[in-house]
Amino acid sequence: MKPILIKNANLVDPLEGIKEKFDVLIEGEYIKKVAKKIRVDRAEIIDAKDKYLFPGFIDLHTHLREPGYEDREDIYTGSMAGVHGGFVALCCMPNTDPPLDNAGLIKYVKDKAKYHGILDVYPIGTITRGRKGETLSEIGDMVSAGAVAVSDDGNWGTDSLLMRSALEYSVAFDIPVISHCEDEFLVKSGSAHESAETIARGIPGRPREAEIIAIFRDMTLARKTGGRLHIAHVSTKEGIELIEKAKDEGLNVTCEVTPHHISLTQEAVFEYNPDAKVNPPLREEKDRIRLIKAIKKGVVDFLATDHAPHLKVDKEKELELAPAGISSLETAFSIYYEILVLENNLPLEKLAFLLSYNPAKFLKIDKTGKIEEGYYASLTLIDLNKKWKCDPNKFYSKGKNTPFNGKEMTGKVIYTFVKGKMFCFELDEKRRSYEG
Repeated sequence: MKPILIKNANLVDPLEGIKEKFDVLIEGEYIKKVAKKIRVDRAEIIDAKDKYLFPGFIDLHTHLREPGYEDREDIYTGSMAGVHGGFVALCCMPNTDPPLDNAGLIKYVKDKAKYHGILDVYPIGTITRGRKGETLSEIGDMVSAGAVAVSDDGNWGTDSLLMRSALEYSVAFDIPVISHCEDEFLVKSGSAHESAETIARGIPGRPREAEIIAIFRDMTLARKTGGRLHIAHVSTKEGIELIEKAKDEGLNVTCEVTPHHISLTQEAVFEYNPDAKVNPPLREEKDRIRLIKAIKKGVVDFLATDHAPHLKVDKEKELELAPAGISSLETAFSIYYEILVLENNLPLEKLAFLLSYNPAKFLKIDKTGKIEEGYYASLTLIDLNKKWKCDPNKFYSKGKNTPFNGKEMTGKVIYTFVKGKMFCFELDEKRRSYEG
Protein backbone atom coordinates (compact mmCIF):
# COMPACT_ATOMS: atom_id res chain seq x y z
CA MET A 1 0.00 0.00 0.00
CA LYS A 2 1.33 3.43 -0.94
CA PRO A 3 1.92 5.97 1.83
CA ILE A 4 -0.81 8.59 2.20
CA LEU A 5 0.15 12.25 2.49
CA ILE A 6 -2.48 14.64 3.81
CA LYS A 7 -1.49 18.17 2.80
CA ASN A 8 -2.37 21.58 4.28
CA ALA A 9 -4.74 20.35 6.99
CA ASN A 10 -5.77 22.29 10.05
CA LEU A 11 -4.95 19.87 12.87
CA VAL A 12 -7.35 19.82 15.82
CA ASP A 13 -5.25 18.92 18.83
CA PRO A 14 -7.53 18.03 21.78
CA LEU A 15 -5.03 19.44 24.28
CA GLU A 16 -3.27 22.26 22.44
CA GLY A 17 -5.83 23.73 20.03
CA ILE A 18 -5.68 24.30 16.26
CA LYS A 19 -2.42 23.83 14.37
CA GLU A 20 -2.80 25.45 10.97
CA LYS A 21 -1.66 24.03 7.64
CA PHE A 22 0.22 20.89 8.59
CA ASP A 23 1.04 17.83 6.53
CA VAL A 24 0.52 14.33 7.90
CA LEU A 25 2.26 11.29 6.41
CA ILE A 26 0.62 7.89 6.93
CA GLU A 27 2.62 4.71 6.41
CA GLY A 28 0.85 1.43 7.12
CA GLU A 29 -1.17 1.69 10.32
CA TYR A 30 0.73 4.61 11.80
CA ILE A 31 1.36 8.33 11.51
CA LYS A 32 4.91 8.48 10.23
CA LYS A 33 5.44 12.23 10.31
CA VAL A 34 3.67 15.49 11.17
CA ALA A 35 5.28 18.68 9.88
CA LYS A 36 4.65 21.97 8.09
CA LYS A 37 5.97 20.62 4.79
CA ILE A 38 6.52 16.96 3.96
CA ARG A 39 7.95 15.74 0.67
CA VAL A 40 7.92 12.09 -0.37
CA ASP A 41 8.74 10.49 -3.70
CA ARG A 42 5.70 8.25 -3.92
CA ALA A 43 2.47 8.74 -2.01
CA GLU A 44 -1.24 9.21 -2.48
CA ILE A 45 -1.86 12.92 -1.98
CA ILE A 46 -4.96 14.31 -0.28
CA ASP A 47 -5.32 18.07 -0.43
CA ALA A 48 -6.93 19.07 2.86
CA LYS A 49 -6.80 22.83 2.33
CA ASP A 50 -9.45 24.55 4.47
CA LYS A 51 -10.36 21.19 6.02
CA TYR A 52 -9.91 20.13 9.65
CA LEU A 53 -8.21 16.91 10.69
CA PHE A 54 -9.43 15.44 13.98
CA PRO A 55 -8.23 12.42 15.90
CA GLY A 56 -10.75 9.70 14.96
CA PHE A 57 -13.94 9.69 17.01
CA ILE A 58 -14.72 6.97 19.54
CA ASP A 59 -18.31 6.20 20.56
CA LEU A 60 -18.89 4.76 24.02
CA HIS A 61 -22.53 3.92 23.35
CA THR A 62 -23.60 2.11 20.17
CA HIS A 63 -26.21 -0.56 19.53
CA LEU A 64 -24.96 -2.89 16.79
CA ARG A 65 -27.87 -5.33 17.36
CA GLU A 66 -25.82 -8.45 16.55
CA PRO A 67 -26.42 -11.22 17.53
CA GLY A 68 -30.17 -11.62 17.25
CA TYR A 69 -31.45 -8.43 15.64
CA GLU A 70 -29.48 -8.38 12.40
CA ASP A 71 -32.54 -7.14 10.53
CA ARG A 72 -32.16 -3.83 12.41
CA GLU A 73 -28.36 -3.59 12.24
CA ASP A 74 -25.33 -5.86 12.17
CA ILE A 75 -21.66 -5.42 12.92
CA TYR A 76 -20.81 -4.74 9.28
CA THR A 77 -23.51 -2.11 8.58
CA GLY A 78 -23.04 -0.49 11.99
CA SER A 79 -19.30 -0.28 11.40
CA MET A 80 -19.83 1.30 7.98
CA ALA A 81 -22.24 3.80 9.53
CA GLY A 82 -19.55 4.52 12.10
CA VAL A 83 -16.80 5.38 9.64
CA HIS A 84 -19.33 7.39 7.59
CA GLY A 85 -19.87 9.47 10.72
CA GLY A 86 -16.14 9.84 11.41
CA PHE A 87 -15.81 7.13 14.05
CA VAL A 88 -12.81 4.82 14.26
CA ALA A 89 -14.01 2.76 17.22
CA LEU A 90 -17.37 1.78 18.70
CA CYS A 91 -18.36 0.31 22.06
CA CYS A 92 -21.35 -1.93 21.48
CA MET A 93 -24.05 -2.40 24.09
CA PRO A 94 -25.06 -5.92 25.21
CA ASN A 95 -28.86 -5.77 24.79
CA THR A 96 -28.76 -8.28 21.96
CA ASP A 97 -30.46 -11.67 21.65
CA PRO A 98 -28.90 -13.51 23.38
CA PRO A 99 -27.43 -10.73 25.52
CA LEU A 100 -23.64 -10.43 25.69
CA ASP A 101 -23.47 -12.08 29.10
CA ASN A 102 -20.61 -14.54 28.69
CA ALA A 103 -17.06 -14.76 27.34
CA GLY A 104 -18.11 -16.71 24.24
CA LEU A 105 -20.42 -13.96 23.02
CA ILE A 106 -17.85 -11.27 23.77
CA LYS A 107 -15.36 -13.20 21.66
CA TYR A 108 -17.98 -13.63 18.90
CA VAL A 109 -18.43 -9.86 18.56
CA LYS A 110 -14.70 -9.21 18.54
CA ASP A 111 -14.05 -11.92 15.95
CA LYS A 112 -16.88 -10.71 13.71
CA ALA A 113 -15.60 -7.13 13.83
CA LYS A 114 -12.06 -8.31 13.07
CA TYR A 115 -13.35 -10.33 10.12
CA HIS A 116 -15.02 -7.28 8.58
CA GLY A 117 -11.93 -5.18 9.29
CA ILE A 118 -13.65 -1.81 9.13
CA LEU A 119 -13.14 -0.25 12.55
CA ASP A 120 -12.42 -1.36 16.10
CA VAL A 121 -15.37 -2.72 18.07
CA TYR A 122 -15.17 -2.98 21.86
CA PRO A 123 -17.91 -5.16 23.37
CA ILE A 124 -19.64 -4.27 26.62
CA GLY A 125 -20.84 -7.22 28.67
CA THR A 126 -23.96 -7.43 30.80
CA ILE A 127 -24.04 -6.75 34.53
CA THR A 128 -26.52 -9.58 35.08
CA ARG A 129 -27.19 -12.84 33.28
CA GLY A 130 -29.70 -12.31 30.51
CA ARG A 131 -30.04 -8.67 31.63
CA LYS A 132 -32.69 -9.99 34.01
CA GLY A 133 -31.37 -8.25 37.10
CA GLU A 134 -31.26 -11.47 39.13
CA THR A 135 -27.71 -12.92 39.05
CA LEU A 136 -24.37 -11.32 38.27
CA SER A 137 -22.71 -12.29 35.01
CA GLU A 138 -19.22 -13.81 35.02
CA ILE A 139 -17.60 -10.39 34.81
CA GLY A 140 -14.01 -11.62 35.10
CA ASP A 141 -14.43 -14.08 32.23
CA MET A 142 -15.95 -11.40 30.00
CA VAL A 143 -13.15 -8.97 30.78
CA SER A 144 -10.59 -11.65 29.93
CA ALA A 145 -12.39 -12.19 26.60
CA GLY A 146 -12.26 -8.48 25.75
CA ALA A 147 -15.20 -6.72 27.43
CA VAL A 148 -14.30 -3.10 28.24
CA ALA A 149 -17.23 -2.41 30.56
CA VAL A 150 -20.45 -3.91 31.89
CA SER A 151 -23.99 -2.59 31.54
CA ASP A 152 -27.59 -3.76 31.47
CA ASP A 153 -28.33 -0.80 29.18
CA GLY A 154 -32.02 -0.47 28.51
CA ASN A 155 -32.66 -1.67 32.06
CA TRP A 156 -31.71 -0.15 35.38
CA GLY A 157 -30.76 -2.67 38.05
CA THR A 158 -33.30 -2.29 40.84
CA ASP A 159 -31.43 -4.77 43.07
CA SER A 160 -29.08 -2.52 45.02
CA LEU A 161 -27.04 -5.44 46.37
CA LEU A 162 -26.28 -6.64 42.84
CA MET A 163 -25.29 -3.12 41.80
CA ARG A 164 -23.04 -2.86 44.83
CA SER A 165 -21.38 -6.14 43.87
CA ALA A 166 -20.92 -4.98 40.27
CA LEU A 167 -19.24 -1.79 41.45
CA GLU A 168 -16.95 -3.81 43.70
CA TYR A 169 -16.00 -5.95 40.70
CA SER A 170 -15.33 -2.76 38.75
CA VAL A 171 -12.57 -1.99 41.22
CA ALA A 172 -11.09 -5.49 40.96
CA PHE A 173 -11.10 -5.52 37.15
CA ASP A 174 -10.67 -1.77 36.59
CA ILE A 175 -13.64 -1.42 34.25
CA PRO A 176 -16.61 0.97 34.39
CA VAL A 177 -20.14 -0.05 35.27
CA ILE A 178 -22.39 1.80 32.80
CA SER A 179 -25.81 2.58 34.21
CA HIS A 180 -29.00 3.35 32.30
CA CYS A 181 -30.51 5.48 35.03
CA GLU A 182 -34.28 5.20 34.81
CA ASP A 183 -36.31 3.68 37.63
CA GLU A 184 -38.42 1.21 35.67
CA PHE A 185 -41.29 1.35 38.16
CA LEU A 186 -41.70 5.05 37.48
CA VAL A 187 -41.37 4.98 33.70
CA LYS A 188 -43.18 1.70 32.88
CA SER A 189 -44.62 2.14 29.37
CA GLY A 190 -44.14 5.90 29.10
CA SER A 191 -43.46 7.25 25.62
CA ALA A 192 -42.23 10.78 26.35
CA HIS A 193 -41.11 13.14 29.08
CA GLU A 194 -43.83 13.59 31.68
CA SER A 195 -45.01 17.20 31.65
CA ALA A 196 -48.20 19.21 31.55
CA GLU A 197 -47.90 19.36 27.76
CA THR A 198 -47.56 15.60 27.23
CA ILE A 199 -50.28 14.84 29.78
CA ALA A 200 -52.61 17.21 27.91
CA ARG A 201 -51.90 15.27 24.72
CA GLY A 202 -52.60 11.95 26.38
CA ILE A 203 -49.01 10.70 25.97
CA PRO A 204 -47.90 8.38 28.81
CA GLY A 205 -44.93 10.00 30.55
CA ARG A 206 -41.50 9.11 31.88
CA PRO A 207 -40.91 11.54 34.77
CA ARG A 208 -37.57 13.19 35.38
CA GLU A 209 -37.61 11.76 38.90
CA ALA A 210 -36.97 8.30 37.42
CA GLU A 211 -33.51 9.46 36.31
CA ILE A 212 -32.79 11.54 39.40
CA ILE A 213 -33.57 8.72 41.83
CA ALA A 214 -31.54 6.19 39.84
CA ILE A 215 -28.49 8.46 39.62
CA PHE A 216 -28.67 9.22 43.33
CA ARG A 217 -28.83 5.50 44.25
CA ASP A 218 -25.97 4.56 41.97
CA MET A 219 -23.75 7.39 43.18
CA THR A 220 -24.45 6.40 46.79
CA LEU A 221 -23.22 2.89 46.00
CA ALA A 222 -20.21 4.27 44.11
CA ARG A 223 -19.34 6.27 47.21
CA LYS A 224 -19.65 3.12 49.34
CA THR A 225 -17.55 0.89 47.08
CA GLY A 226 -15.14 3.26 45.36
CA GLY A 227 -16.31 1.69 42.11
CA ARG A 228 -16.06 3.11 38.59
CA LEU A 229 -19.54 4.37 37.76
CA HIS A 230 -20.44 5.75 34.34
CA ILE A 231 -23.85 7.37 33.83
CA ALA A 232 -25.16 6.92 30.29
CA HIS A 233 -27.17 9.49 28.32
CA VAL A 234 -27.84 12.05 31.08
CA SER A 235 -31.00 13.96 30.19
CA THR A 236 -32.10 16.06 33.17
CA LYS A 237 -30.95 19.28 34.82
CA GLU A 238 -31.08 17.66 38.25
CA GLY A 239 -29.22 14.58 37.06
CA ILE A 240 -26.23 16.49 35.72
CA GLU A 241 -26.17 18.61 38.85
CA LEU A 242 -25.96 15.47 41.01
CA ILE A 243 -23.05 14.28 38.88
CA GLU A 244 -21.29 17.62 39.21
CA LYS A 245 -21.57 17.43 43.01
CA ALA A 246 -20.24 13.86 42.97
CA LYS A 247 -17.24 14.94 40.91
CA ASP A 248 -16.58 17.83 43.30
CA GLU A 249 -16.63 15.28 46.11
CA GLY A 250 -14.05 13.18 44.29
CA LEU A 251 -16.19 10.18 43.40
CA ASN A 252 -15.06 8.00 40.50
CA VAL A 253 -18.05 8.99 38.36
CA THR A 254 -18.14 9.82 34.65
CA CYS A 255 -21.00 10.66 32.29
CA GLU A 256 -21.98 11.13 28.67
CA VAL A 257 -24.58 13.08 26.75
CA THR A 258 -26.16 12.43 23.35
CA PRO A 259 -26.77 14.62 20.28
CA HIS A 260 -30.54 14.48 20.64
CA HIS A 261 -30.65 15.55 24.28
CA ILE A 262 -28.72 18.76 23.55
CA SER A 263 -30.49 19.60 20.28
CA LEU A 264 -34.14 18.60 20.76
CA THR A 265 -36.83 18.92 23.41
CA GLN A 266 -40.12 17.22 24.19
CA GLU A 267 -41.78 19.36 21.51
CA ALA A 268 -40.41 16.92 18.92
CA VAL A 269 -42.96 14.33 20.08
CA PHE A 270 -45.94 16.67 20.41
CA GLU A 271 -47.04 15.58 16.94
CA TYR A 272 -46.72 11.93 18.03
CA ASN A 273 -43.55 11.42 15.98
CA PRO A 274 -42.13 7.93 16.74
CA ASP A 275 -38.72 8.92 15.32
CA ALA A 276 -38.34 11.31 18.26
CA LYS A 277 -39.16 8.63 20.82
CA VAL A 278 -36.07 7.75 22.82
CA ASN A 279 -35.21 6.52 26.32
CA PRO A 280 -34.51 8.51 28.38
CA PRO A 281 -36.93 10.88 26.66
CA LEU A 282 -36.31 14.29 25.19
CA ARG A 283 -36.78 16.73 28.05
CA GLU A 284 -37.50 20.44 28.45
CA GLU A 285 -35.53 23.45 27.27
CA LYS A 286 -34.12 24.04 30.77
CA ASP A 287 -32.64 20.53 30.71
CA ARG A 288 -31.12 21.01 27.26
CA ILE A 289 -29.51 24.29 28.27
CA ARG A 290 -28.17 22.82 31.52
CA LEU A 291 -26.53 19.92 29.68
CA ILE A 292 -24.79 22.31 27.30
CA LYS A 293 -23.58 24.38 30.26
CA ALA A 294 -22.20 21.21 31.87
CA ILE A 295 -20.34 20.30 28.67
CA LYS A 296 -18.72 23.75 28.51
CA LYS A 297 -17.85 23.61 32.20
CA GLY A 298 -16.14 20.23 31.89
CA VAL A 299 -18.64 18.20 33.90
CA VAL A 300 -19.50 15.96 30.93
CA ASP A 301 -16.72 13.50 30.09
CA PHE A 302 -17.80 12.16 26.70
CA LEU A 303 -20.04 12.88 23.73
CA ALA A 304 -21.73 9.62 22.76
CA THR A 305 -24.35 8.74 20.14
CA ASP A 306 -26.65 6.08 21.67
CA HIS A 307 -27.05 4.88 18.07
CA ALA A 308 -30.23 2.76 18.17
CA PRO A 309 -31.34 1.56 14.72
CA HIS A 310 -34.82 0.10 14.22
CA LEU A 311 -36.89 -1.34 11.41
CA LYS A 312 -38.95 1.18 9.48
CA VAL A 313 -42.09 -0.92 9.96
CA ASP A 314 -41.63 -0.78 13.73
CA LYS A 315 -40.98 2.94 13.86
CA GLU A 316 -44.07 3.60 11.75
CA LYS A 317 -46.31 2.27 14.51
CA GLU A 318 -48.23 4.65 16.75
CA LEU A 319 -46.12 6.39 19.36
CA GLU A 320 -46.92 4.13 22.31
CA LEU A 321 -46.17 0.94 20.35
CA ALA A 322 -43.06 2.11 18.52
CA PRO A 323 -39.64 1.22 19.95
CA ALA A 324 -37.45 3.95 21.42
CA GLY A 325 -34.24 4.98 19.73
CA ILE A 326 -32.56 7.13 17.08
CA SER A 327 -30.08 6.13 14.37
CA SER A 328 -27.32 8.57 15.29
CA LEU A 329 -23.84 7.59 14.10
CA GLU A 330 -24.04 9.43 10.78
CA THR A 331 -25.48 12.70 12.09
CA ALA A 332 -23.80 12.98 15.51
CA PHE A 333 -20.80 15.11 14.56
CA SER A 334 -22.80 17.70 12.64
CA ILE A 335 -25.26 18.10 15.50
CA TYR A 336 -22.51 18.44 18.09
CA TYR A 337 -20.67 20.91 15.87
CA GLU A 338 -23.73 23.08 15.25
CA ILE A 339 -25.06 23.11 18.81
CA LEU A 340 -21.81 23.25 20.76
CA VAL A 341 -19.34 25.05 18.50
CA LEU A 342 -21.42 27.29 16.25
CA GLU A 343 -24.19 28.16 18.72
CA ASN A 344 -22.37 27.94 22.07
CA ASN A 345 -18.75 28.75 21.18
CA LEU A 346 -17.21 25.52 22.42
CA PRO A 347 -13.61 25.41 21.11
CA LEU A 348 -12.99 22.80 18.44
CA GLU A 349 -10.24 21.25 20.54
CA LYS A 350 -12.76 20.65 23.33
CA LEU A 351 -14.99 18.84 20.86
CA ALA A 352 -12.02 16.65 19.89
CA PHE A 353 -11.25 16.07 23.55
CA LEU A 354 -14.77 14.77 24.23
CA LEU A 355 -15.12 12.74 21.03
CA SER A 356 -11.58 11.37 20.70
CA TYR A 357 -8.94 11.90 23.36
CA ASN A 358 -10.98 11.31 26.50
CA PRO A 359 -12.77 8.16 25.26
CA ALA A 360 -9.41 6.70 24.20
CA LYS A 361 -7.93 7.46 27.60
CA PHE A 362 -11.02 6.09 29.39
CA LEU A 363 -10.86 2.80 27.47
CA LYS A 364 -7.04 2.65 27.64
CA ILE A 365 -6.78 2.45 23.83
CA ASP A 366 -3.11 2.68 23.00
CA LYS A 367 -1.71 5.29 20.58
CA THR A 368 -5.14 6.75 19.78
CA GLY A 369 -6.88 10.06 20.40
CA LYS A 370 -4.17 12.47 19.20
CA ILE A 371 -2.45 13.36 15.94
CA GLU A 372 1.15 12.54 16.73
CA GLU A 373 4.02 10.68 15.14
CA GLY A 374 3.93 7.04 16.25
CA TYR A 375 0.18 7.11 16.94
CA TYR A 376 -2.25 5.04 14.92
CA ALA A 377 -3.43 6.74 11.74
CA SER A 378 -7.01 6.80 13.01
CA LEU A 379 -8.19 10.21 11.85
CA THR A 380 -11.25 12.10 10.63
CA LEU A 381 -11.03 14.81 7.95
CA ILE A 382 -13.96 17.21 7.95
CA ASP A 383 -15.17 20.11 5.84
CA LEU A 384 -16.64 22.32 8.54
CA ASN A 385 -18.24 24.64 5.99
CA LYS A 386 -19.99 21.94 4.00
CA LYS A 387 -23.80 22.11 4.10
CA TRP A 388 -25.69 18.89 3.58
CA LYS A 389 -29.21 17.64 3.98
CA CYS A 390 -29.93 14.69 6.24
CA ASP A 391 -31.36 11.93 4.05
CA PRO A 392 -31.68 8.66 5.99
CA ASN A 393 -32.03 6.75 2.72
CA LYS A 394 -28.33 7.51 2.21
CA PHE A 395 -27.31 6.15 5.61
CA TYR A 396 -25.01 3.14 5.66
CA SER A 397 -26.90 2.02 8.76
CA LYS A 398 -29.94 -0.19 8.31
CA GLY A 399 -31.66 2.13 10.76
CA LYS A 400 -33.30 5.05 8.94
CA ASN A 401 -35.06 6.27 12.10
CA THR A 402 -34.09 9.87 12.73
CA PRO A 403 -35.99 13.01 13.76
CA PHE A 404 -33.49 15.00 11.68
CA ASN A 405 -34.79 13.77 8.31
CA GLY A 406 -34.61 16.66 5.85
CA LYS A 407 -32.66 18.94 8.19
CA GLU A 408 -29.85 20.98 6.64
CA MET A 409 -26.66 20.32 8.55
CA THR A 410 -23.23 21.90 8.71
CA GLY A 411 -19.94 20.02 8.84
CA LYS A 412 -19.36 16.94 6.68
CA VAL A 413 -17.00 14.01 7.14
CA ILE A 414 -14.94 13.68 3.94
CA TYR A 415 -12.43 10.97 4.92
CA THR A 416 -12.11 8.59 7.82
CA PHE A 417 -8.85 6.74 8.36
CA VAL A 418 -8.84 3.65 10.59
CA LYS A 419 -5.28 2.55 11.34
CA GLY A 420 -4.24 3.69 7.91
CA LYS A 421 -7.26 2.30 6.05
CA MET A 422 -8.91 5.07 4.06
CA PHE A 423 -12.65 5.51 3.73
CA CYS A 424 -13.48 8.24 1.23
CA PHE A 425 -16.91 9.90 1.28
CA GLU A 426 -17.49 12.03 -1.79
CA LEU A 427 -19.20 15.40 -1.41
CA ASP A 428 -21.94 14.01 -3.64
CA GLU A 429 -23.39 11.20 -1.54
CA LYS A 430 -24.58 9.46 -4.70
CA ARG A 431 -20.93 8.63 -5.35
CA ARG A 432 -19.69 6.78 -2.29
CA SER A 433 -16.56 4.70 -2.26
CA TYR A 434 -14.38 2.72 0.07
CA GLU A 435 -10.66 2.39 -0.50
CA GLY A 436 -8.77 -0.17 1.55
